[in-house]
Amino acid sequence: MSRKLAFANQRACNLIAYYVPPHGSIQALVVMNCADVELSQFSSKNSPQMHIAVCQSSKVHLTQLTITAPWDSPNTDGVHVDRSQDVRVTRSTIGTGDDCVSIGPGSRFVTVDGIVCGPGHGVSVGSLGRKGATESVEYIDVKNVQFINTANGARIKTWQGGKGYAKSISFTDIKFTNVDH
Repeated sequence: MSRKLAFANQRACNLIAYYVPPHGSIQALVVMNCADVELSQFSSKNSPQMHIAVCQSSKVHLTQLTITAPWDSPNTDGVHVDRSQDVRVTRSTIGTGDDCVSIGPGSRFVTVDGIVCGPGHGVSVGSLGRKGATESVEYIDVKNVQFINTANGARIKTWQGGKGYAKSISFTDIKFTNVDH
């Protein structure tokens, strides 16, 4: 299902529920080419792949989310941000089989604040530079996050041979309980 919606009297954007991308795995909610979006008190359970993807968008605030999937479910990122700017993910509980929040290439000015993450793979910046690509992320602020029963905490993921940069990234006031790496 795909439909056009207008947010905050700004340009129309695509809000897609149960999107099936070319590789075939369903994503529960995709915010694509949008500006000035706030999503609050949203729940997603057992999405076959990413629960929420924010792509090529700006000024997006996701708050008070509850996202769950089994710890062993692959590729079930809670929130994935890709090629977007001015994105905030706040005051949420996210437990999946993959990253609680992943911040992909081309993203800048992303804030993750007040998240309880677990189970899952933590909060990841990247992957960057796959197949030798030149990619960047910058101005990422991850703070006030509790990692509970996760494989990783906070990390930056890159591919060997990739080019580009990851700069102005901070991880502050984070707590770990039963975290492997």
